[in-house]
Amino acid sequence: MGQHHSLEAQEIPALVASLVVASSNDKTRAVSTLAQLAKNEAHQRIIANSGGIPALVALVQHGNKVQRTAAALTLSKLSAQTSHIAAIVVSGGISPLVELIRAGNGAQKEHAVSVLFNLCMSSSHRAEIAASDAIAPLIALVRDGSSTQREKAAGVLASLATDAKNQVSITAARGINPLVQLIRCGAVGVRVNALTALWVLSANDTSKAEIVRAGGIPLLVKQLRGVGEYPKEVASGILWNLSIAKENRMRIAAAGAISPLVELLRTGNSVHKTRAVSVLSNLSTLPECQFAIATAGGITPTVALLKNGIDSQKKCALTVLSNLAGGCSKSTAALAAPGTVAAVVAMMRDCSVSVIQNATTFLAILSSNSYNSVIAQAGAIPPLMALLWGGSTSIRRKATLVLANLSVESAHRVAISAAGGISALLMLVRDGNDDLKEMATLALSNLAMNSENKVAITAAGGVRAFVRLLKEGNDAQRHNAALALSILYLDRNSSAAIVATGGKLPLMVHARDGTRREKTFTSQVLSNSSASTHSSSPTPR
Repeated sequence: MGQHHSLEAQEIPALVASLVVASSNDKTRAVSTLAQLAKNEAHQRIIANSGGIPALVALVQHGNKVQRTAAALTLSKLSAQTSHIAAIVVSGGISPLVELIRAGNGAQKEHAVSVLFNLCMSSSHRAEIAASDAIAPLIALVRDGSSTQREKAAGVLASLATDAKNQVSITAARGINPLVQLIRCGAVGVRVNALTALWVLSANDTSKAEIVRAGGIPLLVKQLRGVGEYPKEVASGILWNLSIAKENRMRIAAAGAISPLVELLRTGNSVHKTRAVSVLSNLSTLPECQFAIATAGGITPTVALLKNGIDSQKKCALTVLSNLAGGCSKSTAALAAPGTVAAVVAMMRDCSVSVIQNATTFLAILSSNSYNSVIAQAGAIPPLMALLWGGSTSIRRKATLVLANLSVESAHRVAISAAGGISALLMLVRDGNDDLKEMATLALSNLAMNSENKVAITAAGGVRAFVRLLKEGNDAQRHNAALALSILYLDRNSSAAIVATGGKLPLMVHARDGTRREKTFTSQVLSNSSASTHSSSPTPR
């Protein structure tokens, strides 16, 4: 057997030479023989080294029907070895192969598209393939070809679609619909390549709309429930891209995606989890989806990702939990588990604004639902305090809201003060926007319920800041400032400071024009500050 192969190998150079100089019949016999010999990798090397590739390309372009078929078959075998690919391209093979796909018979199309499939493995050849007007005939193969032709053509389109211009061209040539239909009824290899092509194409907004229009969403959801790791990876990736468009989110949910996405969070590989939680982070912006995610058992695996996932998974998990906390009241107790809150607090140390935004949103919602002890025990106060100094306006607002809610409880007042809360909150009273001034003043009024904090607030210039709000603030700010002063009035030094900073007149106005409750505690301040002033006056002789 070894001697037999050796004799065949010795014949190859002569056969290659016949492709160029022999008669048509001899060329046909030679190329047909080479197609048989090319099954052997050693023979493939001899064919290439004997100058066979340019001769085969010439036959694809100018040969008769049989010659073209055999030459394309031989090239498809040679192109399976990456070492031969460059020679096919340099020999001008791409254009005649594209022409075979356009106008050849079934076998010729199959062999030609197999060569292009192999050429596309190198990104450097994709531009030339697209420039040879390959996209339209490839789409025709996807639509009308055999199973093998469809599989290879979809694979070539998937490679070409990695270029943004080709995405536009494929979509404009109406390539999306036939690719979507392959998901519906194609064999495994066909479906995989079609999914890959759609995954790449779904980065383009126009392509997204075409995928939806072609009925792609239910088919993609079906893939999430199917077998095979890769189809689930790609289907969830396409749904992720589609879910970026708000108008698609309800469509994805309505197709039954939430349950299998949650299952991927629970049992999928790392890619499954990344893409599934990314889809859910977009779907969870809708109230209907928030309830469905919770009902499908989505909280537990999302929390697990928040604690143990890679960074991108943690960020999306936090988005999901933040959205659920804000829109699904039935989920609040499950979200307030100590381990969950601690993981969210840890995320606040991330430098990403979006992560901190979601973390503070989550804590603000929980703090409004009486979970203050869990938040404080998770170590939230120091990082919240840092955000008052360095966060964006929106983040400062949420951090201040959390601290205002925490300060309702006496134990937290001491912790907030110890973390530098008084100076940070007074900074907001003086320099923050209207919302920040209002909430910071409320937080300070709560802190002032602690006797040591009363002294510290007054010493830090709090009375002056509150009096200024009484004079210049809006209704809510004046209300909170008067409340803070009414609490501080129990401290004699604070009462004296009210008089010294010119606070008596605006308090009198507030006592006259405020609400019934405001009149009550403002009158208390005036009464105490008056008593303080009298007690500090010289006794008449």
